[in-house]
Amino acid sequence: MSTRPRGFADYEPKVLELINKAQEVLVNVGIDEDDMTEDEKRKEYIAYWKSDNSNTPFPQHLHELQCGAKTRSGTPCKLRSLYSSGRCKFHGGLSTGARTASGKKKVALNGFKKGWRKLSP
Repeated sequence: MSTRPRGFADYEPKVLELINKAQEVLVNVGIDEDDMTEDEKRKEYIAYWKSDNSNTPFPQHLHELQCGAKTRSGTPCKLRSLYSSGRCKFHGGLSTGARTASGKKKVALNGFKKGWRKLSP
């Protein structure tokens, strides 16, 4: 009995075709996966998550990508669980805050309950 899920044989040629297309794109662009710097890999990682990646498999050479942000001890961060920004949960950057008028109104009311007085004018 095979360990593959039912119907996998139907998808296997399509997956292999997508992998071959991804490799052709890298060759056509002239990028060798082994010669890429960490910054180039991070840019490709970010571009992958910003694009519509529903039909393309995740590039194999990006599986080993680490956060790489400088820690307080001066060494690069080694976490591999990255967000779409290419950094880990500790080095993803600060929040930009509310941008819309309704969001700013909602933030102004945080911590304020009905019947409480505001401390600031």
